[in-house]
Amino acid sequence: MKKKYKIIIISFGVVGVLVLGIFGAFVGAGNGGYAQQYEFDVNSSIIIKAVENLKIGNPIFNLPESIYEPDSLDASNSQFNMGIYSKKENISFLFFIEKNPNNVNKSSLYLVSINRGMDYRDWKTVNHDLDRAENLMVKRVFQEEILNKLKLNYKNKGNNMFIFWK
Repeated sequence: MKKKYKIIIISFGVVGVLVLGIFGAFVGAGNGGYAQQYEFDVNSSIIIKAVENLKIGNPIFNLPESIYEPDSLDASNSQFNMGIYSKKENISFLFFIEKNPNNVNKSSLYLVSINRGMDYRDWKTVNHDLDRAENLMVKRVFQEEILNKLKLNYKNKGNNMFIFWK
């Protein structure tokens, strides 16, 4: 009888930890829960400046203010929110840049959502609202059309969710 209670208690403990972990991943994820993370070995201000320079040098990358607020700092969580448009692919991208609290010379850019064209009503969350083929294509375009033009080294860190493709 004693052995039976131990098995029941251990089973409830294991199930409880798993449920708590899964619940925490979804609740604690916030807006960036599905976001694709790109890690840079530079300060966040350097990434922000590189994106701003890309947009200034190529006005085709600017999103109209009618569909997106101008790039701005969200003081509540120290994230710099940005939007950019690829005219070549007709895709608008929303992302945020976050500094690493443990290392001043590291920061991350999180690709959050995309929009086909410039209609503000049709935003889709990356790694969530798109099928696998479209998701991979959108991230490839973002890397080739935007990230590679920043001329900064980055690593694709995935999305920290239960999706097994980067």
